[in-house]
Amino acid sequence: SRKRLSNELIVCFGLKEEKQLLMAQLTDRSAAWKTNPSVQIKDCRSTAVADDLMVACVSLTEDPNRQRWIRHTMEEALEAARRHPNYQWLVAYEGGQVIGRCYAFADCGCVQMEDLWVTPHARQRHAATTLMKYVRDHFDGLFFLHTEAEDSVKSMYGKLGFEIVDEVYEYSKVWGNPHE
Repeated sequence: SRKRLSNELIVCFGLKEEKQLLMAQLTDRSAAWKTNPSVQIKDCRSTAVADDLMVACVSLTEDPNRQRWIRHTMEEALEAARRHPNYQWLVAYEGGQVIGRCYAFADCGCVQMEDLWVTPHARQRHAATTLMKYVRDHFDGLFFLHTEAEDSVKSMYGKLGFEIVDEVYEYSKVWGNPHE
């Protein structure tokens, strides 16, 4: 929703609110981005790369129910990426180990990158900008992304030339009453 719901509705329906920012790179400044030459980016159209991505995503939690949900969601996402040439899941490797991931899709002159994640030990070593540069170099169009308003990487995006162009509020149902 582009409009924020009232607090009464949020409490009444037991909703969790997250403010998201839509950021766009209105002028391409990617030539100045620092990248890491030891980071390799691979597309998940390869079964081995898709398997690596699945293991990396599932390992982010120890909760078996959450692992099943992640596995199911990722299987659907990877299948969609296999069917659509303008939709790709990308995996970053360093020394043969998965250190990051994101997905990107292009349509109608726009490129959207989402779900950028880099392992803690690979942060501050330009793994994220290497993934972003790969997306920038392999897709044509206005480059944009979503980030949580409170997310610390928003300052990194600003340094890379992304500007906030819109705000969106996302709501999810929280079972039980989170406002008690």
